[in-house]
Amino acid sequence: MIPFAKPSSPDSPKKPIANGKTKVLYVEDEDFNWEIAENQLSKEYNMVRARNAEQAFSLLRTQEFALILMDIQLQDSQLDGLEIASIIKGTAQRRVPIFAQGVNLPDIPIVVVTAHSGLYNNDYLNKVGIAGLIAKPVSFTSLSLMMARLVAKSVIRVEK
Repeated sequence: MIPFAKPSSPDSPKKPIANGKTKVLYVEDEDFNWEIAENQLSKEYNMVRARNAEQAFSLLRTQEFALILMDIQLQDSQLDGLEIASIIKGTAQRRVPIFAQGVNLPDIPIVVVTAHSGLYNNDYLNKVGIAGLIAKPVSFTSLSLMMARLVAKSVIRVEK
């Protein structure tokens, strides 16, 4: 578990809650990984899945989320997870595709979930705006603790 940038405080209070649970977007293309995460996290969180960049941006335009879990390597996606994260955070260094325009949510915490955590430079992840990194296979205890901490920080800032 590697913590990165702290989320900044939101301009307006938002309560991304559904059915009494905090809403979390998980951008994950593999069914097996999604099913395990949903099974492990759905008791505490309202989990919503996007399989690729287009689905992620569509959901982010129409729903509010307290946190995003982001797989980095996405099959059948025009962008990988770090490119999606950089667009969401407003730190993209390249031209943003049409389908991704209009989504700029710098205050939402993003945790990357990857089987190749050693390939990613902490400074780069921090620059993108990543709040944390969890290596696959996922320790759901560590992930749940990180998610709870990030969501709590967002709630505390909203209430101030």
